[in-house]
Amino acid sequence: MGKRRAVARLLAVAMALALAGCRGGPPDGWSRKARTMVLTSGPTEIVISSSKAPGYWADQLGKEIFLYTRDRAFKKGNRVRVEGPYGGTYAAVFRDDGAYLQSCPLTVLVVWKMERSNDAESR
Repeated sequence: MGKRRAVARLLAVAMALALAGCRGGPPDGWSRKARTMVLTSGPTEIVISSSKAPGYWADQLGKEIFLYTRDRAFKKGNRVRVEGPYGGTYAAVFRDDGAYLQSCPLTVLVVWKMERSNDAESR
C-alpha cells in the first residue's frame, strides 16, 4: 500500500511540473525549447515528497538542473540535448561529496526527449 502511495505522489509531482511548464510544441521533432547541457553526474536520484525521482544532474551555462528521467543510457560528462517542462521544487538530495541536503531548492526538468549532442556550446 505504501509503495502505491509513493508512486502516486511521484506521478502527481511530475504532472504538476509538466502542466506548469507546458507551452506547446511539435509532437514530432525538436521544438525551439530544446536545450543542450552537460551531465555532471551519472544516473542518480533525489527524493520529492517521499518519492524517489531518478535522473541526472546537468549544467546549463553555470546553472545546475536535475533532469528527471528513467533513461540510464548516459554518463557523467556527456553533452545532451533535452526537451521538456521544468519548474522549481524542494527535494532531499544526497550529493557525491557525502553531503545530505533536505528541502534543497532546485530546478527540475521532466525529460520528454533526450539524446547525445555534438553542439559546440550549451544553450
